[in-house]
Amino acid sequence: MDIVKQAEDIVDVVQRTVHRNMRLLRRQIKAVKRVARRYEEPYCEVAQSEGGIMVHMSLPTEVKKEDIVIKMRPRKLEIEVEVCEKDGNKRREKSLYRMIDLPREADGKKTRALLKKGKLIVKIPLEYAKNREREV
Repeated sequence: MDIVKQAEDIVDVVQRTVHRNMRLLRRQIKAVKRVARRYEEPYCEVAQSEGGIMVHMSLPTEVKKEDIVIKMRPRKLEIEVEVCEKDGNKRREKSLYRMIDLPREADGKKTRALLKKGKLIVKIPLEYAKNREREV
């Protein structure tokens, strides 16, 4: 009988631990959902040609150049925009975020961006290494 009692105690401890962890997980999921509501992914078109990559992104017309953060990382382009919307007496802040995978040849040093009437255009030239072929 002693072994049965120990097994029941172990099962009880495991059940309480699982229930406590599930409550914590539910709270964390709710917090993530609250934060995720602030973020939206804007409409974006990406086109690649021999000369480079063109990214066209539609943004709200009230967005200013200062509200946009563009980061070039190895093989990635990140664009984040902070938008404040005013609806009567209410003010709502939200973020627009987009990450785009880039080829190895993307040259971040020569990247240019232009914002015009709610359209963000990012031009990323491609730098192909000379003499890429080699004998093995």
